[in-house]
Amino acid sequence: MAHDIGKAQDASHWLHILIGGEEDAREEAALALGKLGQASVVPLLELLDHDDADVRCWAIWALAQTGTRQAVQPLVDRLDDADCDVRISAAMALGELRATEAAPILATQLESWNGLLTRCAADALEKIGEGAVPALVKALEHPKSQVRMWAARALGRIGSAAAVEPLCQVYLYDESYLAQYYAEEALRGMGLLEIVLLE
Repeated sequence: MAHDIGKAQDASHWLHILIGGEEDAREEAALALGKLGQASVVPLLELLDHDDADVRCWAIWALAQTGTRQAVQPLVDRLDDADCDVRISAAMALGELRATEAAPILATQLESWNGLLTRCAADALEKIGEGAVPALVKALEHPKSQVRMWAARALGRIGSAAAVEPLCQVYLYDESYLAQYYAEEALRGMGLLEIVLLE
């Protein structure tokens, strides 16, 4: 009991800094809150609705450090945040948490106008790995070439056998040079490019 009270007091101290401290102090607070684990999760989740976008970003980062599955859906909701930095932070955090259930909504971020958000969403899907493959394969059929390009890139880095046939289709028939390029790199990385060429 005393241990739990101590953790709650620690969480309160670091939360105060996370909300109003200087940048370096906020980073330290986010790390400390992450190490506290479950004791900091509920108050951090509450901060996802804070008026200050910077506070929301730091809360997201701290939640990613806790490793809690409790944060997945609230972080998915933040992908619709009005602030792009918050959306980027949420995408990165979902990747850190290897949140397979977030893969379909992360894949929709590949069509964002913001290049950093698309890259972070692609990186998050890559970190999720095999669990993101169905969403990424579906993204290979998206009408926007940007989406197909990022999906092919992520699939190449995952290296899933389930993506081979769809990647072959992109490599052979896609109208986008970049989508074809990343599909080619993906197939080469899996040691399959020569086989595709021979066929």
